[in-house]
Amino acid sequence: MHQVLISRPVAGSGILCRFRQPAPALDLAFIVLVACSAMRAFWQPGVSSPADMLIGIYRVFELDQSWHQQVLFPRIGMGLMFGFGAPLFQYYPPLASYVALPFHWAGLGWIESAKAVFSASLLLAGLGSYVYARWLFGKRPAALVAAIAYMLAPYLLLDIYERGAAAEVLALALLPWLFWSMHRLLRSASPSAFWSSAACVAMLMLAHNITAFFVLPILSCYLLLLSWRGHTWSRLRLVILSFALGLGLSAFYWVPALAEQNYSQLASRMMTAPLQPLNHLVSLAELVQRQWAFDYWGPARRQLPLWQAVLAPLAALGIVRQVRALKLLLVLLTLILAAILLLQLHGSGIFWQAVPLVRFIQFPWRLYGLGSFCAAMLLGSLLCLPGLPRLAAPGIAAFLILVVSYAGLRSLDPKLSSIWYPLSSENISKIDEYERGRIDFALYSDYMPAAMQVLPSDLAKPRPAGNAPLPPLAVPPRIKITAESPNQISLQVHAPAAFTLRLPRLFFPAWQVYVAGRPVPTGPQGPFGLVAARLPAGDYLVNAHFDDTPLRVIANIVSVLCLLAMAACALRDRRARLALAICVGSALLLAGLAWRHQGIGQSPYRPAEYTADFQDEIRLLGYQLEPASPRPGDTLRIRLYWLTERTPQGDYKVFSHLVRSDDSGPIAQGDSMPLHGYRPTSQWDPGDFMVDEQEIKLPADLPPGAYELLIGMYRPESMQNLAVHDAPRVLPGDRVVLSGVTVRGR
Repeated sequence: MHQVLISRPVAGSGILCRFRQPAPALDLAFIVLVACSAMRAFWQPGVSSPADMLIGIYRVFELDQSWHQQVLFPRIGMGLMFGFGAPLFQYYPPLASYVALPFHWAGLGWIESAKAVFSASLLLAGLGSYVYARWLFGKRPAALVAAIAYMLAPYLLLDIYERGAAAEVLALALLPWLFWSMHRLLRSASPSAFWSSAACVAMLMLAHNITAFFVLPILSCYLLLLSWRGHTWSRLRLVILSFALGLGLSAFYWVPALAEQNYSQLASRMMTAPLQPLNHLVSLAELVQRQWAFDYWGPARRQLPLWQAVLAPLAALGIVRQVRALKLLLVLLTLILAAILLLQLHGSGIFWQAVPLVRFIQFPWRLYGLGSFCAAMLLGSLLCLPGLPRLAAPGIAAFLILVVSYAGLRSLDPKLSSIWYPLSSENISKIDEYERGRIDFALYSDYMPAAMQVLPSDLAKPRPAGNAPLPPLAVPPRIKITAESPNQISLQVHAPAAFTLRLPRLFFPAWQVYVAGRPVPTGPQGPFGLVAARLPAGDYLVNAHFDDTPLRVIANIVSVLCLLAMAACALRDRRARLALAICVGSALLLAGLAWRHQGIGQSPYRPAEYTADFQDEIRLLGYQLEPASPRPGDTLRIRLYWLTERTPQGDYKVFSHLVRSDDSGPIAQGDSMPLHGYRPTSQWDPGDFMVDEQEIKLPADLPPGAYELLIGMYRPESMQNLAVHDAPRVLPGDRVVLSGVTVRGR
């Protein structure tokens, strides 16, 4: 039987008095059953929208790709922008993506992993509400009503079924746990309450910073007034310290995200007219839906559900009859809910204009998440009214649960949705992401670095007319690639003359190029803002790193010190030692899943050197094949490294052929513009170092043996191959013999 420690009010003992009591397994089972019922329809094929939910899935996809490259916290999503990278987790809270990864490592598909996060979050919200309400009220019916009312709050279900906003749903799931742990700390000053409070603050910041932005100040006022009423000023210091510790634990994320806003165009994009809070305020007549069954799919979906508008005020009226220990707490919850409703109205415009930073909330209806929690707790308090017959409580609780369930679940059917998007996990891939990027996928446009002067989709388009090319390299350098990974590129350079090198990365502060170990001026260049540096003549090693700014280093140190402090103090407390052991065990389990997941932790690319000059415009520098010894039916991935010497005269295609040693015709082949067709050569300027990806699907019945891999470039309009110079081995028709390939048997 699962047990949850709870407390309940005792007459004459102040607000709360702690004691231990097992939470009945029947209540927990019922909460699980309701969560499963609410999420059942969500698991049908497809995703809730091609917007938020699909973007969230690709965040998990990008995080997984970074783990492949041993980058455990990627401020830059290197797969974004067609492989040029963008500051994804520098700004977007990462926790929901990290929660989804283990589900994927355990064998679920990308979409199923995302749905598992939504399901777990809804269950976590119900359990947290139950625990806090049971601790406050001490009555099972009251706790059960509060839990179901929060789980089935239309705003939470709307976030899941209509928006697919995993980060916000996870934050709202943490909300009752945060209130419970902080309230416990204020009343008991126990070490376990202190550490859990700090952890909840940190997780809320990492789950959804916008939710944390308004929840934490409101919670602070809530606790301050409770402390005043309960004369617990001395314990308020512990509350403040736990807040500070939680913020310190998450400082590695939120400090750079807040302080380095000007490094990206995120703030300007968030402040466009459709996203301004003033444009989403409503009149009093538009505040509440008019039917009991909540409408998730119509224009009124951002309105308050009718049951909250009726039952929450009823509970507020009952406060005058509540026991003294609960009155202030329920008054505060009522005031929070009332303030949230007032902030939806046109008359609140001065607040949204005058208060600093609140514009980042974007939509006033985001406050309904916290409002739903307050309404749920108020609804549960109805079962605590003095004089309520004991035998009547279960019947009243059942009635309230039926009302809430009907209102929340009656119209909760994706078949009624006009934006439910048919998609399977097999569709989630780099190519699918690139194709969406070609039509301005919001995942790309939301994280444009400040130096980028064009739209992300322009990266995949031919050079615009009138965009004059740069002068050709006077004397092309010789370059050998020694290592290449998302955050680092190492080159051995022999340059007869100085030249400008541009790397296939969008510039973001902390990219730095070193020549022979010394930093050289590095910055954005061109309309795309590529990482560029002027390199001198001579022989030297070039290293380009994505480092941390001094601010990021300080924030990282603060987070590590806070984590070490928590671990050190946990060793002195028996309960905390158990929690620490659980955390360490979970970390080892996750590490095992990551190790099991194919490709996690691969080393940087170390391509083979190979030089071939294509028409004195583009020079091949090296290549890498994966797998090195393929089997029939495998996909042979070819990673090619190019240097532009002169702007190409058109958009060339790359062909790759697998042939027998007698060159009797291609057995398998690939054919596309560079980077799967998403990096037209007409965009390449002299000095551009480019990384290309090509693929050949091998026939399933291909006999094992030795083959040769040929590559070349051609003009698609004339089908004429580019002339090849300075290559180790060239076959007739300007086809470069790149490598031998040994196909193994099955």
